[in-house]
Amino acid sequence: MEQEVRDTMLREMVDRMKLSDVWYQNDFAEVLALSNDLPKLFHYKDLIFNAVLAERLKPLPLQVDGFKDPKERNFGFKPADLCSWARAKDLMLPEEFSSIVSVQKEPALHREGNTQKSKSEKALHPKERITFQKMILGMAMDMYKYDPKAKENACTGSNKGSISVSLAEQEFDLDEDTIRKYLKEAADSLL
Repeated sequence: MEQEVRDTMLREMVDRMKLSDVWYQNDFAEVLALSNDLPKLFHYKDLIFNAVLAERLKPLPLQVDGFKDPKERNFGFKPADLCSWARAKDLMLPEEFSSIVSVQKEPALHREGNTQKSKSEKALHPKERITFQKMILGMAMDMYKYDPKAKENACTGSNKGSISVSLAEQEFDLDEDTIRKYLKEAADSLL
């Protein structure tokens, strides 16, 4: 899709959404797809749906079609909650939404203890995150024969030849669960 067409679509969505007190999952996912480097609408719909399942986002109590698959429902949210959640995920938002973001970095439902970043920490830009994910996943698949579709991978264990053992040999300690988590995140994001 040409950038000019994307910009026009984004502008129309933003203008319409700014007038509403309730933002819907599908509209917000479309804004995210038009604003970020990964233009796949289903990716952002899944991110929002998974945040609802994990109770990181709380939809408004609106009329729900009980016969519809929950993943296909178009949940409504408070604009500030969606914007705060997107910022916490380091997703790009249109400039017009910056004033909507609440004072807290994430919705209260998402915070566990004190998770604020120090001033010296800088959040990764979504494009940088995707670049790192490509590098990590590509190296794991090429050098360690990581298979994103397999239930188990020898390279994510603690055996000789695994990623964690190779890192330990270089004096970088990283546990297997962390390695599995980031490889899965990269695979889910890119594949």
